[in-house]
Amino acid sequence: HINYSDAEILLVINAGVRFIRRTIADIQPEILMSEYKGILQSGEDLIQLPKRPLTIIEVTAGDKIISSVETDNSEKIFNNTNLIYDNLTPIYTKHEEKTFAEFQLQETNLQHLRNKNLQGEHAKYFYRVGLQSLKIFPVPKNETAYTVWKIDDFEELNFEDETPLLNDFDDFLIEFATMRLSIDNEYDATQEQQILAAIQSQIAQILTPPPTSAQVKSYW
Repeated sequence: HINYSDAEILLVINAGVRFIRRTIADIQPEILMSEYKGILQSGEDLIQLPKRPLTIIEVTAGDKIISSVETDNSEKIFNNTNLIYDNLTPIYTKHEEKTFAEFQLQETNLQHLRNKNLQGEHAKYFYRVGLQSLKIFPVPKNETAYTVWKIDDFEELNFEDETPLLNDFDDFLIEFATMRLSIDNEYDATQEQQILAAIQSQIAQILTPPPTSAQVKSYW
């Protein structure tokens, strides 16, 4: 508190959160994972994500409809200023909810695709386009649902924010910040590597699942 400004401490805390997030992403990315769903119309192949993803865990897609439910709702009533008398606007609209069978897509790169405008019955691959979008290949001929499992880019903390980590990981964050600030005064790379390795080891012990068990029948 005496030797460092609040801004310097906040920079180190954000660096610590990124370090811990990367460690978690290497061991159990499901903890940080979020889901994004949508439907592509025929001829569409671009998936625009709401946030920039750090890592794409899995993408599934499919055009086979396994169930369809038609419901009535009142979407057109809201903000409808037309007169009621002789008004032919329906007071309800029909909405169809479809459920698709989705299958995992294989990740590839743009340069590996020869005919980039190829259309097909089923999407098989996906590749990243820029920082915030994906494309699937071949281009779907039919309406296709998709699901993207991803880890979003880290949004840096402000003074009023809480850490986006589990409470037990806050101890590692405090250790990281204390170590990094003290090392800045008299830099010691060996000491830093030892402390970072210790933090990574402790996180790995918490997140690494136990080995799968096996039952063996006795024999004579």
